[in-house]
Amino acid sequence: MKCPHCQTENLDDAKFCRECAKRFKLEAICPKSGYKNIPDSKFCSHCAQPLLESATPSSVPTTSSQPTVEAQPTSFANGRYQVKKFLGECGKKKVYLAHDSILDSGSGLCTPGFEYTTCIPRQMGGACALLERYEEARKYYDKAIKVCTEMHFRPELALTRLQLTELLLEHYPDEKKEAQEHLDFAMKEFREMKMQPSLERTLRQKKILKA
Repeated sequence: MKCPHCQTENLDDAKFCRECAKRFKLEAICPKSGYKNIPDSKFCSHCAQPLLESATPSSVPTTSSQPTVEAQPTSFANGRYQVKKFLGECGKKKVYLAHDSILDSGSGLCTPGFEYTTCIPRQMGGACALLERYEEARKYYDKAIKVCTEMHFRPELALTRLQLTELLLEHYPDEKKEAQEHLDFAMKEFREMKMQPSLERTLRQKKILKA
């Protein structure tokens, strides 16, 4: 066996070179197949068994760099909407719970590029209606109408007035006049914004109102 450092010939079973005393690297024997591999082999050439604890298949990409953490915004719309917490993602948009500093209410969820994606009082009104707390639902809807009007947020305003219409028609039959006003407003908005599913809902409520 020739020493790889000084090229001196040594016995085949030698562990150290007789000339330079360098230690010979022993064959890497695979614990699975028993195959004798070249010294310092990371994987067995016969069965691909890892021979070193730190060995990682080259087909699996590895990186030591840490993912970049994007900083959370603190506000939107020149400071009007103060971000309280990150809620998640909707499509390609990040959604945050925000507080309206002008109206002094936690009134919506906002994302970069859109001040609001939904109005929390409207959602609360819907939840109260499901729980049969109708008076409380009306209060939330009234608050949602105020918030959305201040924001000039047409989709949420129209949806709120549609839901209030549905509540009035089902549980306040003596208030058809108010229901009609909300329904007419919502129908006009949905037509202009081309919100077809919501428009179909208003048409169904219109039939109920005429009945």
